[in-house]
Amino acid sequence: MLPENFTRAEVQNLPFAIGKHEVGRIIGRNPEVVARLAKRGQIPGRLVGGRWIFSTKQIIELVEGC
Repeated sequence: MLPENFTRAEVQNLPFAIGKHEVGRIIGRNPEVVARLAKRGQIPGRLVGGRWIFSTKQIIELVEGC
């Protein structure tokens, strides 16, 4: 189930990869918390050129699996 602040239509319009700000909005966390979670391996993401990049599909699956 997606958080109330993010609609299914908005999710469907997201690009293949998203940043920590979009992930934060999806999971209801501050972008810096998102970065810490990714660094710890608690959410799937990759550090590319100093920026955290996340697969939209993986994040949605993570949220819907909770």
